[in-house]
Amino acid sequence: MRTFKVALSFLLYITSCLGLLISPMYISMALAAYSADFVASHGPRVPAFSASALSLMRHAGPICFSVLVVSLLLAVMAVRRSEDRQAKLYWLGILANINFYTVVFLFGSVLIGFFLLPKVANGV
Repeated sequence: MRTFKVALSFLLYITSCLGLLISPMYISMALAAYSADFVASHGPRVPAFSASALSLMRHAGPICFSVLVVSLLLAVMAVRRSEDRQAKLYWLGILANINFYTVVFLFGSVLIGFFLLPKVANGV
C-alpha cells in the first residue's frame, strides 16, 4: 500500500507538470486559429475580462513556465527537507493541485473571456 501511495502521488505530480508544459501550446493554438480581433468581432461591447483573458493568452507560456519552475523547486525542497514519508506525499499532492488549478484557471479564462463573454455582452 505504501508503494501505491508513492507511485500515485508522483504520477499526479508528473502529470500536473506535463499539464503546465502542454497548456500554453493549446492556448496559443486558439489564439492562432482566432485572431486577437475575434473578441471585438461580435459587436461594439468588449468586456474588460475579455481583454484580460486576451493578455493571459499571450502570456500563458511565461506564466506556466514560472509556475513550473517554482513548483519543481518547492518539490525538491519538500523531498529533501522532510523526513516523514507522509509529509513528502502531502506536499507533492499540494503542489500537484496548485499546478492543476493553474492550468484550469488559464483554460477557464480563455473559454469564458475569449469565447463566451463577448457573445453574451453583445447579445449574439
